[in-house]
Amino acid sequence: MGDDSGDDAAVFRRSPDEAIVVTVDLIGPLTDDPELFGRVAAINAISDVFAMGGRPLLALNVCCFPPALLPTGVLQRILRGGMAAAAECGCVIGGGHTVRDESLKYGLAVVGTVHPARLKRNSTARVGDVLVLTKPLGTGIAASGWRKGLLDDAGMAPVYQGMLEPNRAAMEVAHQLDVSAMTDVTGFGLAGHAYTMARASGVGLRIRAGALPSYPGVLELVAAGACTGLARANRAYLGEALRVDPAVAAPQLALALDAQTSGGLLMAVAPADLERALELLSERGVRTAVRIGEVCEAGGSPFVELVP
Repeated sequence: MGDDSGDDAAVFRRSPDEAIVVTVDLIGPLTDDPELFGRVAAINAISDVFAMGGRPLLALNVCCFPPALLPTGVLQRILRGGMAAAAECGCVIGGGHTVRDESLKYGLAVVGTVHPARLKRNSTARVGDVLVLTKPLGTGIAASGWRKGLLDDAGMAPVYQGMLEPNRAAMEVAHQLDVSAMTDVTGFGLAGHAYTMARASGVGLRIRAGALPSYPGVLELVAAGACTGLARANRAYLGEALRVDPAVAAPQLALALDAQTSGGLLMAVAPADLERALELLSERGVRTAVRIGEVCEAGGSPFVELVP
């Protein structure tokens, strides 16, 4: 697998029983705490391997660092946080590369493994399946509000907690169920990643905006002007492929377009397995998982439709 379907990682089959999953991601800081930033960035990068149904094995640090602006100790704390988060995900960091840059960025290049028969793709969603989202939305809106002084560290606490939850448990639950397709929700927002799934699978995805989970206070932040440029870019990218019912409220549309950091998994689940899926996810600590829509016929052109 390369980038033809817009999936979450590249996959190379080494043998009938083993494939290698490879991905890379890095982000800018969402907090003033270096170790917290490192942990979030690492979990965000490793999430792509979990989205493919794989297990991370080895990672390399990728960091852009401004030594004229920040002391070396900050970099050490970022890397310490990344190492701790990777270990939590069952992954070893074996070094990496740092470049001098005017802005701070950090992430990982990650290698994982998966049995080819257990590989989860975004291109295999079936008409009639239901859509399950495992984490709340709104990390981009919350971070924008934090930068603008509209949200303090206490208000960001539940957002950080969500971003620090690896998608490992959700991935393991997916292997126990009839899940036809899966992807993680990151920079293109829920609507953008849903459309990538719809386009790759040749289907339509109908999402119920009123069912979308959000972090506390996020919808209020939209009204206060905390929307991001990435959300506007996501709307422009989708164009006519995103159909929005007039009854959908503006904050709910903003939530669907919001770029996520360390977002949850979007799963296409067989209807007969829905109740069991939510039960197993809750048992594994993923208590924010909810049904948000269904997979439908594309009618000739893949789409994402937001309805009330």
